Parts: sequence; C-alpha cells; structure tokens
Amino acid sequence: MLEALALALGNTHQLGVAVDIANTTPVGSAVFEWLSKNAESFGFYRSVSSERWHWVLDPAKNKYAKIPSDHSSWVNS
Repeated sequence: MLEALALALGNTHQLGVAVDIANTTPVGSAVFEWLSKNAESFGFYRSVSSERWHWVLDPAKNKYAKIPSDHSSWVNS
C-alpha cells in the first residue's frame, strides 16, 4: 500500500507539473522545434528523452516567475 502511494505521489502529472503536448511528433514538427527553442524560457524541460510530448515545469527556472514577494502585483485589493 505505501509503495503504491509513493508511486502515485511521485507522478509529475498528478502533481500538476507535467504536461503531454500534442503535435510534437513526427521529428521536425513545428511544435516540437518551437518547444525545443523556447520552453526553457518558461521553465519547462523534457524529463523523458524517449517521449517528445512529455514536458515538466520547474518554476524556479521560469524567467517570468521571478517577481519579488513585495511587488505590488501580489496585493489582492
């Protein structure tokens, strides 16, 4: 039971940090080429080399997520 729970909790899709993106095959597709050149700028990377469609988000690598905690955009008023 604990082993199954650990597997479920470790799934990047269930954790909400992985997505499968359509149209990334065949080799040379425009979608895959764009992702290969730009995904890292948004904090995404490929974690499974054999799955061109599987991309994982690492918010720490997202250049657009570096807004200081005291920035006025955090205020919800």
